[in-house]
Amino acid sequence: MSTSDELASTIPHSPIDPVWRRVLFEENFQPAWIYDLKTLAFLEVNPAAIERYGYTRDEFLRMTLKDIRPPEDVPALLDRIANFETGRYTSGEWRHLRRDGTLIYAEVMSYDIDHDGRPCRLAIINDVTERHLAEETLKKTIQDYRGLFENAHDAILIISADDEKILDVNQRACAVYGFSRGEFLGMTLASISLEPEKSKENVAETLLRGKHHHFEIKHRRQDDTEMFLEINAAAITYKNQQAIVTINRDVTERKLAEKAMRSEEQRRRLHVEQTPLAVIEWDANFCFRDWNPAAQRIFGFTKEEVVGQYANLILPLDEQVEVGKVLPALLAARGGLRSTNRNITKDGRVILCEWYNTPLIDEAGHVVGVASLVQDVTATLLMQEALQTSEKNYRTLAEAIPAIMYTADAERTIDYCNHRWYEYTGMPAGSAKTRWTEAIHPDDLERVVREGGRGAASGEATELEYRMRRHDGAYRWFLSRSLPLRDSEGQIARWVGLSTDIDDRKRAEEALAASESRFRSLAESVADFVSLHDMTGRFEYASPSCTDLTGFNPEELVGRDAYEIMHLDDRARVRRDSHETNLAGRESMVSWRLRRKDEKYVWVETNASIVKDDQGQPVQILCATRDISARKLAEDALREQKEILQTIFDYAPVMVSFFDPRGRYLLVNRAWQETLGYSAEDALARDVLSEMYPDPDVLKRVREFITRGDGTWGDFPSRTRDGRVLDTSWIDIRVEGGPIIGLGQDVTKRKRDEQLLRQSEERLRQIAENIEEIFWVMDPAERRTLYVSPAFERIWQQSAQELYDQPANWINSVHPDDRATAFVQDVTEGWDKEFRLLRKDGSIRWLHSRAMPVRDIEGKVYRVVGITQDITERKELENQLRRHAQELNELVRERTERIRELERQRVEAEKVVATGRIAARIAHEINNPLAGIASAFALIKDAVPTDNKYHSYVARVEGEIERISQITRQMFVVYRPETEPAKTFCIGDTLREVVALLEPSAEARRVCVNCCGGTSEMQVTLPEHALRQVMLNIIRNAIEASPEDAKVEVSTSVASDANDRVVIAITDHGSGIEEAHRDQIFEPFFTTKSTMPSAGLGLGLSVANSLTLAMGGHIEFDTVVGQGVGHGTTFRVVLPLQPRSSE
Repeated sequence: MSTSDELASTIPHSPIDPVWRRVLFEENFQPAWIYDLKTLAFLEVNPAAIERYGYTRDEFLRMTLKDIRPPEDVPALLDRIANFETGRYTSGEWRHLRRDGTLIYAEVMSYDIDHDGRPCRLAIINDVTERHLAEETLKKTIQDYRGLFENAHDAILIISADDEKILDVNQRACAVYGFSRGEFLGMTLASISLEPEKSKENVAETLLRGKHHHFEIKHRRQDDTEMFLEINAAAITYKNQQAIVTINRDVTERKLAEKAMRSEEQRRRLHVEQTPLAVIEWDANFCFRDWNPAAQRIFGFTKEEVVGQYANLILPLDEQVEVGKVLPALLAARGGLRSTNRNITKDGRVILCEWYNTPLIDEAGHVVGVASLVQDVTATLLMQEALQTSEKNYRTLAEAIPAIMYTADAERTIDYCNHRWYEYTGMPAGSAKTRWTEAIHPDDLERVVREGGRGAASGEATELEYRMRRHDGAYRWFLSRSLPLRDSEGQIARWVGLSTDIDDRKRAEEALAASESRFRSLAESVADFVSLHDMTGRFEYASPSCTDLTGFNPEELVGRDAYEIMHLDDRARVRRDSHETNLAGRESMVSWRLRRKDEKYVWVETNASIVKDDQGQPVQILCATRDISARKLAEDALREQKEILQTIFDYAPVMVSFFDPRGRYLLVNRAWQETLGYSAEDALARDVLSEMYPDPDVLKRVREFITRGDGTWGDFPSRTRDGRVLDTSWIDIRVEGGPIIGLGQDVTKRKRDEQLLRQSEERLRQIAENIEEIFWVMDPAERRTLYVSPAFERIWQQSAQELYDQPANWINSVHPDDRATAFVQDVTEGWDKEFRLLRKDGSIRWLHSRAMPVRDIEGKVYRVVGITQDITERKELENQLRRHAQELNELVRERTERIRELERQRVEAEKVVATGRIAARIAHEINNPLAGIASAFALIKDAVPTDNKYHSYVARVEGEIERISQITRQMFVVYRPETEPAKTFCIGDTLREVVALLEPSAEARRVCVNCCGGTSEMQVTLPEHALRQVMLNIIRNAIEASPEDAKVEVSTSVASDANDRVVIAITDHGSGIEEAHRDQIFEPFFTTKSTMPSAGLGLGLSVANSLTLAMGGHIEFDTVVGQGVGHGTTFRVVLPLQPRSSE
């Protein structure tokens, strides 16, 4: 069982205490009654129920609960009562019938009590009719406005203020931009804006202003074309986040026209236009000649509305006859005249204006007009009149106030008391100034005088309770408050005081305390959070149900200020709308945000009223608070939707009007008023349709069009209030069960532009008829030619009529090889193509065809225009130029390659010569001492006996001397290859001998060397020793580069490009030559085997290359880097079969 259930269980069958009956039943500001559970008959009703429902007490007591319910609600009532649980609090919302038959919606809270010994139920009623009706009205309004949103003539976007994401768009936005609603909702404002910085500035400006912000900007459509937009934006709240609604009108055509037709001249009238005084100029007949902006602000008329009009336009009827007297008075004065007159504004208001009129006199002394300076002094004169009235009202109020009121001078000497003081004390009139102390209780007089003196000294307001003698001798308690009134310099000028009888309140305090415990028993059984507060708002009691709502225990709240658990932003409003209202003796209802113990906020609604003592004096504030969070969320959502749609309605640049089923205006928006010149009041108060359409036939058609409301467009000439006739286009939509919505736009400018466009097309046609190129226009939907210029027949050798009759046959004249190029699948994209035309006379002509799409205001391609030009002569010139350019490029390429080869050979030769010189010098320096060492060793090697332990070194030393000698010889070869005479020999025999010489080295590395090739028996005439040395160096390198169990292949063949050359190929299957080393392998002293035991000086390939070049040949190689099959290097030595004829 809950705490509420336990408390409720103690209430049934308990007697009704007289104190709580008065506090919570009879003086309750909400209707309440007691009824019999069996018969449902009313047993008691409080005054609030009698007042709200309209029945008398006797009528109530003759009725049952069923009598105040609609018949259709009675079954539900009986079912609910049948299921009541004894001792349980219940609540619900019902419909009740008042005496006058009107329905009200009521929240009913009831619980069991014992009344005169029989089981009954006490019900407390909260009238929620206004809230219920407001919710229904708001829902219906939102439905109407949603229809307006989707059917608006302009694009509407709702954009997040935080990240500028697009949150919602209407159907028109999808049509204008070309994006679907789904595509829009994944985009941001930056993705459609062509001016992102300007967009950010306008977003910030809109958020700063909060409401209407008008600007222009460029956006892109889905096809990336740009458009100029006129945007009306406003800040709103959308789905609990800050957002901006924009109404976007495509003004691209207008902008282009303005750019072409904008005038550079502007006439400025700085002083007259900026003065705060109205400047008005009249002619001698008192017709307006000039009118500045200040005059428009004062009188409401624009300059265009008044120029040429008579002065009676701004004069009341009773003063219009006085206009003719102004000129004679001005002439008599020969100067300015000043007067204060009554005038009429455009909206019919009467204002008071101060005029200074000066005659305008020409050189001949004739009056040609009047110049006037005008100032609106209505507020000033009304203020003076109000001040005089206020003084009179003050005296009346002081005498009528139901309390003793008095005033005193700065020294607090009483100089006035209202008649209430004399009625209470019984003293003669006028005696209060000197005898006021006689009415004060002797025990209180000294304190009253003392506190009055203290207030006079400090200049502060005073508040004092004391007893005052009544005319019958009885004393009653009064609360007196004195307040200083200060002058403009802050000095006390007077004192005003108010004395209120609080005797009843004093007596009620004791009675109130006695009934407090009984009150708590009742309050703790109610589901609402019931609390009592002192007159400052501090908790004196909190019912147990406060824990569920606030999280605080009652003990935690008692003694605390109620404002401590209130949201900071709500405190001032609650103090004004509830607390101060209660202090004034009136009940109140206010919603606010309550801060729970867990720091979370919930929306609550509090009913508050004053608890009075037996004498009717306020002593406490009684509050009943309930959780309305769910209701508040629903209300906020409805309010947000209404705000969005109201903003759209107010700022939509299209004319919007609502009609009743009979075609009478119900509502018009701002664009309607600005376009037609009539105000919303005009539309509602009189038949403006008759003024807009004075022709009876046109008026009849308009009325039929409106009442039909079938969603079709209609064009009508509409007359504005100032007499102008506009071409307007309208669509009327009938909302089922609701009003007729009319949407309209001013199309005057569009029709004028259409006329200009027709004229422009005619000029274009004249140009097209006389140009050499073919000009044509196509309908992209049907791929049908709408127009082709006469040049088509000359170039195509085909009549234009044939093209009109059979639009697709033009392709038959295109060269077969070019038809695929010439045909365009999607003509809406435009093109730029060249193709050949095969004409009837057999000649071929080159054509250049260019086309571009033409879009309507919505961005849809509705025409394709193009130019086709005969470029045959240009093509011939281009081909001739291209051939010459190719020939020239080939000559340049050949010459460049030859120069590069010569430069490479020069650099290589210089490198070899420089390296050779260094090698020869080194060899010479080594060879001389080496010769001595060799001679000396030859003499001493035989002196070392074979059994000497160092005899093994003899062979080693001899081998090293030979190796060094060989190295020096190689160095000489690098510098100066030997000039061995050539001889004829078998190249195969020489290769086999070299392989046999290297066989031990190959076997040591487990490498097999094979000689193969069909030309191995070929006879050559070359320096044989030089060839041996070349093969020896290259094959040795191949063996050293090969892995174990690999093969080195040596083959010979005749060169493929010349029969007088032989090619010797040596292939290994090693790891290949890295790309970084390939340009260096023929350089002296370069080696990649520096870390191998067999590494030499890097002269092998360099010597081989020098010897090959000396024989008139060259060495080339192919290499694949890597390991395994398919990798390795092939060196090819290319040599002549016969020696060269010259060096």
